[in-house]
Amino acid sequence: MSQLNEARPADYAARLIREVFRRGGHVPKLTAAQVAAVAQALGLEPHPGEDVVDAVIGAVTEPVRWEDCNQDIADAVFGAAGRLMPFTVEGVLGKPSVMMVPVVLENES
Repeated sequence: MSQLNEARPADYAARLIREVFRRGGHVPKLTAAQVAAVAQALGLEPHPGEDVVDAVIGAVTEPVRWEDCNQDIADAVFGAAGRLMPFTVEGVLGKPSVMMVPVVLENES
């Protein structure tokens, strides 16, 4: 098995995300077992960090669409911020889709 598990968690997650997209892109909901299967197909040990699996799931779960409405995007942003999970906003025709990674700037006191 690959030594990538000992590398940075972000590198591991990025490799799995690329592989899921290579296999077909966004899915309605990826499970932890499916993430482990993708890792195994790549010759990787399952990553022990739950946050890494959550990041992969968030990144490839069905995107929010720009056309839906601003409230849907706002809900996705603040929902992702609570879990620190990436999500995708699919652009309108001719505009790129964007993966958003929440960074909380301040905590509620």
